[in-house]
Amino acid sequence: MLKYARPADYAEAVATTAMGPALMMLWERVAPSHVGRGGFASIMRLTGVISLGAGFLVLYQSSACELTKVNTKLLDMVLSASVTV
Repeated sequence: MLKYARPADYAEAVATTAMGPALMMLWERVAPSHVGRGGFASIMRLTGVISLGAGFLVLYQSSACELTKVNTKLLDMVLSASVTV
């Protein structure tokens, strides 16, 4: 499924993956949690893993939608050719 992904799909997935840790860093600057170095590092790792999963799901969904569009166009072409024969 992922071989049908376009460069724009990859860009969207990378942006989604980077968004989680970036927002966590922003939120830490806006409202510091004061948990110390160890507490924030573990939350950042967890955020990174969740964001990586979200990025993969976005990429998978985008490539699946693209594959569906291609298959729909192909099916329409086949059906219109069989009707005219």
